[in-house]
Amino acid sequence: MTILVTGSTGRIGTQVIHALARSGAEVRALARSPEKARFPEGVSAVKGDLLDADAMRQALAGVKTLFLLVSNAPDELTQAINTLGLALEAGVQGIVYLSVTRSAEFTDVSHFIGKYAFERMIEQLDLPATILRPSYFFQNDTMLKDPLTDLDAFEKNIKANAPAWKACDRRAMMRRYQIDGAVAAELDVVRLTDLLGRPPRNYRDFAQETFRQWQ
Repeated sequence: MTILVTGSTGRIGTQVIHALARSGAEVRALARSPEKARFPEGVSAVKGDLLDADAMRQALAGVKTLFLLVSNAPDELTQAINTLGLALEAGVQGIVYLSVTRSAEFTDVSHFIGKYAFERMIEQLDLPATILRPSYFFQNDTMLKDPLTDLDAFEKNIKANAPAWKACDRRAMMRRYQIDGAVAAELDVVRLTDLLGRPPRNYRDFAQETFRQWQ
């Protein structure tokens, strides 16, 4: 069963490609410049663009499952619709679509609207699809290093800008959290370990790893 992955060279697509390759799946990676990409052994790279119908027809030939990741762009919805039509034409049996969390609520964000509209299209066509709705990716923190370190920030005591009771109130509010932290329930840890195939990472370890990358 061949799986076609779009957005294969990006932050998310790269993880998908490697995970599928490790599982032994037959993977086909769509890329604009496959000669520049580094894919795991056994992954078939194909040149194409979501707006290039002829290239997409070739890429989708023999594909049973499509992992559809469309990057944020003014024509994002057009790209998704075109790809969906070609996938149906090619006889694709399953679609995994990377959407975004709470897309129906943020109607003032253009790419949220596009993803929400495409979700509704999948629903109305009653397609065999899995819709993923991720939120923020912690990996994006590493991209914030330069903008944050370039800020002219000056520390100032809270009492210079707020009444004393506010500082005391916040201290009382945070006391337990500072002692216990965000402790996960045992059942949540078991469930996440099962879903991830590994124990969840400790955020403290992640923060320290990110800090080392920033240095």
